[in-house]
Amino acid sequence: MPDISMCQNSDCPSHRLCYRFMAIPSDYQATARFEPEEGRQQCEYFLEINQDDRTTELPKTNSKRRAWHY
Repeated sequence: MPDISMCQNSDCPSHRLCYRFMAIPSDYQATARFEPEEGRQQCEYFLEINQDDRTTELPKTNSKRRAWHY
């Protein structure tokens, strides 16, 4: 269970790279909608995903390139 406020902003350009968006929520998870400043790719609350972090699974593709599906 992440001890953070998770983000609900799927419009953020970096949402698939941010632990606040991709973490697996608990049953009683605090959430917010963090917004990057205009012209920025991420907000000031961006948390990089570490290798040991438990996150939701990204969509898989058959190609070697990753394609994000929103």
